[in-house]
Amino acid sequence: MKVISIILTTFNSEDTIEMCLRSIKNQVNIDKSYKIQLLIVDCGSIDNTENIIKKLGYDYYKIKDTGGPNHARNYALKKVKGDYICFIDPDDKWHPDKLKLQLEIIKYAAIISTGYKPGGNKIIISQKNEVFKRILKRDYKHDIFYSSLMIDARLKNVFFEEEFGLVDFDWLLRLYEDQKTAHIERQLLIRYVGTDNLSLRKDCRMKNYYYSLYILEKYRDYYPKEVKKGIKKLTGSIGRYYYLINDMKRARRCFIKTITIKNIGYYLTSFIGSSFIKTKFNIFG
Repeated sequence: MKVISIILTTFNSEDTIEMCLRSIKNQVNIDKSYKIQLLIVDCGSIDNTENIIKKLGYDYYKIKDTGGPNHARNYALKKVKGDYICFIDPDDKWHPDKLKLQLEIIKYAAIISTGYKPGGNKIIISQKNEVFKRILKRDYKHDIFYSSLMIDARLKNVFFEEEFGLVDFDWLLRLYEDQKTAHIERQLLIRYVGTDNLSLRKDCRMKNYYYSLYILEKYRDYYPKEVKKGIKKLTGSIGRYYYLINDMKRARRCFIKTITIKNIGYYLTSFIGSSFIKTKFNIFG
C-alpha cells in the first residue's frame, strides 16, 4: 500500500488548524488505498495551536520560530518515509477527493497540482520544462499553489531556502526543472488569507521580492526572454502591494516600469479612486 507523507507547518494557527487537520482526516479512501504519514512541525506557537493538535490526537514536532516556515518544511522533508509528498498550510482546507484524484494520475508525472480557484475539470499533462518556463515568467498563479502539490518522494531532497526562511519561488524552479507535470483544474482546496498572513507583511514582501530578483538573474543567460517577463511580473506584483498599503509613490514607479492595461488602471487610480478599487477587486498577489 502506498504511503503519502503530508507536511504541515504551523505557527499561531489556532483559528484554522482544526479545520485544516479535519480536511486531511476526511480524505476518502484513507486506509483502503493508501496510508498517511502526517508530519506536523510547530514553529514555537504561543497561542492555543498545540492544545488543539493534542486534543485531536496528533503527534507533532516543535522547533524554534525562525521567522518563516522554510526551516520547518526542510525539517519535515528529512523525515519523509512515504512514496509521495503533499504540503498544506494551516489556513488551507482540502476537498475530500484531493488525494484520491491525485493518486490516480501520479503515474503520469512527478508533480501533480490542483486548482485552488473555481475553474474547469480538465487534467492537463505538461512536458519537461513546460511549466518550469512559466514559473520563470511568473505566469503560474492559477495552476500552482503550495498546498495543492503532490510530488514523487524522489524529489524530497529539493529543499527550501533558509536565508530568509519564507521564499518558495526558487524551490518551485528547482522542483519543476526537467520534470514532467500534471494539473487537475478542479478546485480541490480552499485558501483562507487572514490579516496575519505572511504575504501581507511588508518585511516578508520585500524579502520575497529581492530574493526572487536574485534567483531570476541566475537564469538570465539560459532563459533571457522568460527572465525578462518574470522580472516585469515581479515588479508589477510588488507595485500592487505598495498600492494595497497606500504607498502610492512607490506603486507608481513600479507601474511605470511594467505597463499593462491593468497597471495603467492602478496607476491612474493611485491618484484618486483607490479605495473603491480595493473594495471591488482582489489586488492580493
